[in-house]
Amino acid sequence: MAIKSFFFILIFLLAWILQSSFLPLLSPFQTAPNLVLVLILIWRFLKPEQIISEGDWPLSKFFLGAGLAGVILDLFSGLPFGLISLSFLGTVYLIDWLTKNVFGRLNFWTFSILVLIATLSYDLFLIGLTKIMLKELIIAPYLFITIFSEMIYNFILFWLIRGLSSVLKQRTVL
Repeated sequence: MAIKSFFFILIFLLAWILQSSFLPLLSPFQTAPNLVLVLILIWRFLKPEQIISEGDWPLSKFFLGAGLAGVILDLFSGLPFGLISLSFLGTVYLIDWLTKNVFGRLNFWTFSILVLIATLSYDLFLIGLTKIMLKELIIAPYLFITIFSEMIYNFILFWLIRGLSSVLKQRTVL
């Protein structure tokens, strides 16, 4: 169990470093995929059969991990402290509620819809909280294009990482 926890922490640290430093430099359309959000979603859907059958699978660990990921990103963001953490927690709660109450089966389409909803809700939470905390918000005309391209990036990244994790899982079983 300690090795698995160490592995998760190492992956999230690498994601934080990439998202805070390297990914913004490679981004066309002035947006980059939200790697930490994608990893949080993958972590949530590692064992989808347990989510529906057992109810609150490791929900306290999941919310704690999402909050901690947000706090660390808050340290590097330059935004008022807590915006990213609250956005992650709101998104995680919404996705968890949708998974349990709206979607009965978790398959390709529901995962895809949940990734798109998670990206949109994270951005809307971030915009709303920025408006509340800063009392002003300048919405650029290209905001829709930025959010849409981030949704596409996160969608592709989610399925690439999920496919890679399933390949690695099959190789470790063999």
